[in-house]
Amino acid sequence: MRYVIYDCETKSALDLPQFGAHNYARDPSTDIWFVSYCIVTDGVPGPILTWQPGESPPAEIIDLHADPEGLIAAFPDAFERQIHEQILAPRYGWPSFPIERRRCLQASALSFGLPASLDKVAEALKLPVRKTKQGKAAMKKLAKPRKPRPDEDPTKIYWHDDPKLLATLKIYNQDDTSITVKIAGILDFIPPHEQETWTLDAAVNSRGLCFDVPLIDAAINIIEEASIELNEKLAVLTDGVISSPAQTRRILKWCAEHGCPIPDTQKKTVEEMLARSDLTPEVRQLLTLRQEGAQAAANKFVTLRRWLNGGPRIYQAFRYHGAMPGRFTSIGVQVQNLKKPEVENVGAAIDAVRTGSLKHMQMCGYARPLEIVGDISRATVIAASGNKLFDADLSGIESRGLAWITNETSKLDQWRNFDRTGREEDEPYYIFGTTGLNLDKGIARKYGKTGDLAFGYQGVVGAWRKMAPPGDTTPDHIVRGFRQIWARTHPNIAKFWGVALRQAMNAIENKEYERFTAARIAFQRDERFLHLELPNGRRIRYPYPRLYAAVLAAASHSVTPAAVDGSGTTS
Repeated sequence: MRYVIYDCETKSALDLPQFGAHNYARDPSTDIWFVSYCIVTDGVPGPILTWQPGESPPAEIIDLHADPEGLIAAFPDAFERQIHEQILAPRYGWPSFPIERRRCLQASALSFGLPASLDKVAEALKLPVRKTKQGKAAMKKLAKPRKPRPDEDPTKIYWHDDPKLLATLKIYNQDDTSITVKIAGILDFIPPHEQETWTLDAAVNSRGLCFDVPLIDAAINIIEEASIELNEKLAVLTDGVISSPAQTRRILKWCAEHGCPIPDTQKKTVEEMLARSDLTPEVRQLLTLRQEGAQAAANKFVTLRRWLNGGPRIYQAFRYHGAMPGRFTSIGVQVQNLKKPEVENVGAAIDAVRTGSLKHMQMCGYARPLEIVGDISRATVIAASGNKLFDADLSGIESRGLAWITNETSKLDQWRNFDRTGREEDEPYYIFGTTGLNLDKGIARKYGKTGDLAFGYQGVVGAWRKMAPPGDTTPDHIVRGFRQIWARTHPNIAKFWGVALRQAMNAIENKEYERFTAARIAFQRDERFLHLELPNGRRIRYPYPRLYAAVLAAASHSVTPAAVDGSGTTS
């Protein structure tokens, strides 16, 4: 097998993190400094070579392109592919490789539970070649235009031309390629069945996600108007000391000076403070304004608009295997993290925001407009003209999956019955809330689901707090009691916790790299990774596994429903 690994050093007037790879590669100012590359033949790397504009396309890459089996790889491919398709091929005559012949070493690293950063992967794998501080500094300086000199036209773009900086960048570029070659030698490319998924991901990213641009623009107008009004109120209240809800240090100091010290300005802390009856009117008003202005979901609209960059679609917003178990994640605009609406009438809220008028929203009774804008963020994702938008959710997937993996047949029977009847009282969450936790029917389902998701994966109080309904005040000792009830109700799952831990330890300690099973999963290690094999064959990897005294102590006893206490440890 032959493949080339390459790395581009680029320059642009556009900021890559701010606008994303798609817009960056298409900006007229974006260009190439260097491209370093290495041809690998049957696992043996050749020399690191470097090309720069003004030279002919590399003969080695033209030759590889002519080989239908030849591959091209980068870390990450998503960025390098954009540069290749938009600059290297049309501007400099490099041959274009179809997506089926492209490979991503970042995807390989992520599938092994390693970071998305090239240098951090090199650190994790203890590679001898690493990025240098001098190289990083040169790259950052040369990636952006320099300021015009006194005798130069201030409307034009100028680039640094220091020979020493360029020489440092060239070495930096070669080092990046060398690191990537070594990563490929250790991790290899993702397997064929995963490559198919990666190729689909590339196609989705290239097609892009369509957005309602007029709605986004209207929302941004409301955000700007509301922010100005809110900042003016803060300035008047504090005599100009605070002029923005983002000035958290000033807010903390002002509250302390006015007899109400608070530990932080996090959402939960502010809510707890506002629930107190002893606040002075001034402090209450300040915290209310902070609460109204601290709307991260609303701020997302500005990022959305920037990534759209004048068009109706956002591209390259998803990352293959971004989370360790293999789940896709989002970069830049974080489209997988659009706020779930809390407003009661979402349709009316969308209509109000679409007017783009803060006064109209206030007339409609929306006292906290920034919060409402955040609530309708999911509505900005739309189908392109002539298409329909579908969304789907796997009902109870965490609960069903865990029950199936651990052979908790009673739970599976409950889900089958619920699928057959569709009645609320047959849903396992509702059943656990009523019969397990003995809660009122009105809240049984919410708290039953909270317990099932929090406790099923061995969580206790912390997990409960993250998943509980807003305003939950269940005391810690009650939560621990709920967990004991859950463990007794699900004996196979509770047993699985201990078996899985012991089998993972057995795999770590085994020198022959044997395979150890726990219900429907298995553990096996090699010289660098502990592999957790899932029922579908996919593996979750844990780099450089090792055992700690606390883990050894926890696993020294069998875990049974009776042995599970409320602290999250085993006894």
